[in-house]
Amino acid sequence: MKVAQLAKLLDGIVTGLDGLVTNTNAREACDFTNAMAVFKDASLPEFIKFFREFGDEFQKSGKISAQGKISVAGGKGRVAPRRVSGITVDEAVASFNSIFDPTVPGDMTEVRVEEMLRPLNGLKVPDLADVLNRIGISERPKTKAQMIEKIRILARNIMESRYRADSAGR
Repeated sequence: MKVAQLAKLLDGIVTGLDGLVTNTNAREACDFTNAMAVFKDASLPEFIKFFREFGDEFQKSGKISAQGKISVAGGKGRVAPRRVSGITVDEAVASFNSIFDPTVPGDMTEVRVEEMLRPLNGLKVPDLADVLNRIGISERPKTKAQMIEKIRILARNIMESRYRADSAGR
């Protein structure tokens, strides 16, 4: 099993628990699955090994710095890949596309759209403009909030057209 498959499974579980768990818990679970996206091509055994290594070091030192460095007894530490915004342009585009991918568990819902949009606030305006371009939005709003709203509108339009097509028997 790949990490991406595990993330999809967890996303499906969270979607299935909609209304049964608090919004905070659902949001944290979604944030966790989004964070796992950087490991999507790793096998589950590789991912587990990675967590064990860093988990052991974290147990010894009890600290992870803001830069992603885990302090280790003896002064040496390992540095995790540093991420400027918490999400990359590629991950944002993949997250957008996954909502409409029929092979990805979970229904197209407003909740999933909002979960996909939340991490976009961490992108800088030029990166967000790149996301817009890559998902087919040619208009260039000036503010980050306007850009995210354009993505929300596109997602809703796609959902609505899919629902209509499904209702018509496609």
